[in-house]
Amino acid sequence: MSDSAMEESNKRLEVALYNTGLVYRNELKDINEAIVSFLRVVNEFPETESALLSAYNLYEIYDLQGNTGERDNYKNWIIRNFPESSRAKILANPDYVERLLQEQNRANIYYEETYNKFIARDYQGVLRNVEYALNEFEGHQNIPKFRMLDAISRGKLGNDEGMSKALQKLIEDYPGSPEGEYAKALTDALYKEAPELELAVTEEKAQEIYSGDTLDTFFFGLAITKSSEFNQLRFNLINFNLDNFDRLNLSIEDAEIKNTRFIFVKDFKEYKGVKQYYSVYRSLPEDVFRDVSAVNVSVFYISRKDYLVLNEDKDFNKYMVFFRKFFQP
Repeated sequence: MSDSAMEESNKRLEVALYNTGLVYRNELKDINEAIVSFLRVVNEFPETESALLSAYNLYEIYDLQGNTGERDNYKNWIIRNFPESSRAKILANPDYVERLLQEQNRANIYYEETYNKFIARDYQGVLRNVEYALNEFEGHQNIPKFRMLDAISRGKLGNDEGMSKALQKLIEDYPGSPEGEYAKALTDALYKEAPELELAVTEEKAQEIYSGDTLDTFFFGLAITKSSEFNQLRFNLINFNLDNFDRLNLSIEDAEIKNTRFIFVKDFKEYKGVKQYYSVYRSLPEDVFRDVSAVNVSVFYISRKDYLVLNEDKDFNKYMVFFRKFFQP
């Protein structure tokens, strides 16, 4: 059995033992058999989440039985082996739950204060409050709401770019949440009002993932949105290569990325080679687009590394923004 297969088998056993312990304890009321199952998890899989949960079940069982020795044994085991878990903190400090509730209540009150500043149009005050809240209440359920107030306040202060970036982060960090969905709706409306903001955000994202490494191998590419013209375009490109670059033995490959079809000319070992090819294409566009509408085609080149990124990201528009910014003459 391979290591991965063995690991998967052990995981199934770990989960099965823990679930068996729960059934014995909660449904069959067979505490002795429950203890046997929970003990196996703790002894055989001591570093897992199931072991933490099993040990806590043992702590509760022995506490109900009045067996203070075994109860304290598993209490100390949890604190020693999972010190950062909420269960360990509760066991180590009986006041932990009360303090946690007080902290949550403090965060709720601070959010109300921040929201009141927003209603009063004290947007600078909102930004200061949010900065404090992000550090003081990290992980609290109100953090997305704080960040929404921050984003809108930036817009109210005339910083549309700051608002756009803040909304994008909300969408990325809280997908599917009410705040994330609202941020998406606001972003769509903002981009309709100021399309240059969408371009700026897309450009920034593109620079984060694409390198444009001119020392890499390059491909020349055509992206076509009208499939009925694909074969004609491919035929034209083959003839274009035969007429102008026959000695380079270039190859042509098709690809599809998220419903966009591509034709790639490969491989240019040097950046200057693909630049020269692109320059010749620009001087003879009619050879490539004979019987094909150029309106339906995007022309570009891309390094091998960035091609792999494009395959992963699947947002061709993002790469074209990068290409136009850093490569297109």
